[in-house]
Amino acid sequence: MPDLKHARPAIRQLVRLLNFRATYGRPSYIKWLEYQAALIVPHLSDGPEGPYSYLRGFQRATIKEAALLGYVRLGERGPVPAFAAPTDHWSAHPDHHGRTITSLVNPK
Repeated sequence: MPDLKHARPAIRQLVRLLNFRATYGRPSYIKWLEYQAALIVPHLSDGPEGPYSYLRGFQRATIKEAALLGYVRLGERGPVPAFAAPTDHWSAHPDHHGRTITSLVNPK
């Protein structure tokens, strides 16, 4: 795996977010459409909508590139637990399935 310092800034930010949220003890999820992806991450405590929330969006190509270069691992496609998101955001629609996403880079 190449060193993270050679990755694009968006990939570095994705890996840092995943490493931080991995300390919460629950997996993070990714949902995507044709060009965009939504990162769903765990909370420290349960919120009114559940223990997860929408954190931010990425371009789908960034997620694919990070997986191809070996910075992250994508799990199997499946349902995502309930999470807090803006009501009109596409990721809040229950018909969109997601995948687990895990960082393969150890934080330094």
